Amino acid sequence: MNDSIQELFNFSIPSKPNDDKHLELLLSLVEHPGITAINIFKSENGISINKKANYSNIISRRFKKLYKLKLVEKMPGFKSREHDVKACIPYKLSPSAIFYVLLNYPNNISREKFIFYLLRNYPSYILFTQFIYPIIDLRRLLAEANNKITSFELLLVHIYLKHICKEIQNLVSSKIIHHAEGYILKKLFDWPCNSESLPLSKSTPFGDDMLREYLKSKFNWTWIDKSQIEPNYDKNYIDIYNPNKIDEIIRLLID
Repeated sequence: MNDSIQELFNFSIPSKPNDDKHLELLLSLVEHPGITAINIFKSENGISINKKANYSNIISRRFKKLYKLKLVEKMPGFKSREHDVKACIPYKLSPSAIFYVLLNYPNNISREKFIFYLLRNYPSYILFTQFIYPIIDLRRLLAEANNKITSFELLLVHIYLKHICKEIQNLVSSKIIHHAEGYILKKLFDWPCNSESLPLSKSTPFGDDMLREYLKSKFNWTWIDKSQIEPNYDKNYIDIYNPNKIDEIIRLLID
């Protein structure tokens, strides 16, 4: 697969949605990349403001969690120093976060404004370069953002991008991992690259669910659910057999 397309599949987002406060913080970075915990504490617009004196510390902890989840990145050029105040670290959305907010953006908030700032502040994101710019003139779209027709266009862009994100998410969850020579490669099981360096044995767990489903659908092997699937890591093969008919073995060789 083209490296730029493969990049679309290299995202990492939480399996469970973040709470509203963390999502709200991510959305503030859509419009204000480079914002810090202190900026948010001092701002009068955007996310909700708690007047407690330690509110910037609360925001710092939320940033820390998002950074750990790889949903935010430190702004390019920022170098952490030993005595830096954490509340002063400027952040922006990571590529995974852009994917995440496109999937989780609340429908009751202006999606046109959301897409406008996302395209303006994160123009080099792979999803935009591959799917938006080839069909829409970005400069015209941003220059005429106040026009009603263009605003409707922005709404359609959001619907379009969200649909693409869902499709990519479905592909990843189904274990389709990359493209080679015109074929889609689907992960069926894990196998060690170097069995000599690993303490493997017949008792080592082997996840065979996807392999069973594939063989059943590809070759109509309906009987396979009652069969034993046993890997031999040392000799690089997998045996499939009925425990009651041990002499009848199908052997899959690992190349």
